Amino acid sequence: MRQMKTIDTLIFDFDGTLADTYPIIFHSFQTIFKEFKNQEITGKEIVAMFGPAEDEIIRRQFSAADLSAVIERYYEAYHLQHDALVQPQPEINHMLRDLKRRGYKLGIFTGKGRRSLNISLRHLFDDDLFDATVTGDEVSRHKPDPEGALKALAMLGSEPARAVFLGDSEFDFLAGRAAGMSIIAVAWFHEDGPLRAKADLILRRKEEAAELHSLLTRLPSRGSANV
Repeated sequence: MRQMKTIDTLIFDFDGTLADTYPIIFHSFQTIFKEFKNQEITGKEIVAMFGPAEDEIIRRQFSAADLSAVIERYYEAYHLQHDALVQPQPEINHMLRDLKRRGYKLGIFTGKGRRSLNISLRHLFDDDLFDATVTGDEVSRHKPDPEGALKALAMLGSEPARAVFLGDSEFDFLAGRAAGMSIIAVAWFHEDGPLRAKADLILRRKEEAAELHSLLTRLPSRGSANV
């Protein structure tokens, strides 16, 4: 009989996990490429740039003379069209409030930058939900490196063996696993895929968010971090 463990900490990815923010990300990058380079760019091409936070992506793609203006235009587009392109998620909000009420420590580790995360949080979630947030411009090594996950755990005063990382991508799973955490794959915004076989549990429907507290009891014990 496998040993179960007590979970007291949940760390979430953001884009594609807590919110379907890809439409606003695509819009914002397409805006600056069109206005500053007269170039049309697809969502697939934008995804291929993912890894560093937005400011660093822009630095790699645009001339130094334009950087300040391009960065400001990106965040202007991100803010102005956020409500039109990113839908509120009442099931996820309810899940987070319920977990908070039950005493779980809640954190975020995302590859997006601090500025865009703060915009999205203000638009979508209550101010007091998350106890710690770590963004892509606050780490030196990006996912799948576990640096950000371990930083979030340290901020929360949590042990990896009592924590779960929830995300929607292979890099999320690898980062969380390398930090010694259990993994829950979130597939409620995008189709389930073979990569999610690497997770301990899969959530395919937003309605399952209400059951997360009880689902956590199904996770096997994994012991300490394997960094």
